Amino acid sequence: MKTKTETKLKVSEVFYSIIGEGFHIGEPAIFIRLYGCDCRCEFCDTKYAWSGNVKDFPEHFRDTIKDKQHPYTEIETSKLVDKINELILKEAKTLIPGTVVVTGGEPMIQNIAPLIEQLHYLSYRIHLETNGHYLLEKHELINRETHKWNVVKDVNYITISPKFMFQEAHDKPDFFFQKEMEGKKIRVPNYIDEIKLIYDEHIGLEGYNRMFDIHPRVRKYIQPDFNRIFQTAKVNPPNDDLKIKENKFLGLKDNEYFSTLYFDILRHPEWKLSTQVHRILGFK
Repeated sequence: MKTKTETKLKVSEVFYSIIGEGFHIGEPAIFIRLYGCDCRCEFCDTKYAWSGNVKDFPEHFRDTIKDKQHPYTEIETSKLVDKINELILKEAKTLIPGTVVVTGGEPMIQNIAPLIEQLHYLSYRIHLETNGHYLLEKHELINRETHKWNVVKDVNYITISPKFMFQEAHDKPDFFFQKEMEGKKIRVPNYIDEIKLIYDEHIGLEGYNRMFDIHPRVRKYIQPDFNRIFQTAKVNPPNDDLKIKENKFLGLKDNEYFSTLYFDILRHPEWKLSTQVHRILGFK
């Protein structure tokens, strides 16, 4: 399907799986992981979607990367949509459009407007996962002509996951860090469906409540840093060719970080706990 707003996108991967976190946890969906990110968090579990380093790719992906300097595929949006149609027919055995999650990396550093337009035209349910910098700072997405087109009306569910950082990789503090330093509240308007934060015990939920002015309709989720609640050990069975990763969950008794999060949620029931089920159970 071609439109007047055809463009090319840098795509890290497209796959069919189950949503592993947030309100829609457990639902099947097609994931479009776009390449590139303006945050580049150290705890990111998909560094291969922005680092440019092949070593950050899962082992089973590395041999499929043809260009080691640019580990992504640049594809026209119409061809990308064709690929999604083929994937849902092959994997879900249906022609009925389902849910498409547009994620990254950070999807909004590219011109995603034509992709959203085409998916909406075909009646896909579109979920957008973004750090929220562009939505909350500029209150708009990308425009056909002016690069300021508000596509919120065509997206069915928007999740923002703000990050606070001041890294050497950035020329200046990001939008959220700047607001925090200025002591100003960050307004999360009613067109956002879900806010999801990685828990920082030094800020706490009371601190997040002071930072954000969140509209009552927005669902609020707090998520632990996966790397701080699990210990990963490599197990070498008799067959040396087979290597298994065993995740040991560190619960309330063994993990002060998770214990702090647990009791913080009990004191602030307006926040809900979100986990990364896909990482716990080992699916993509």
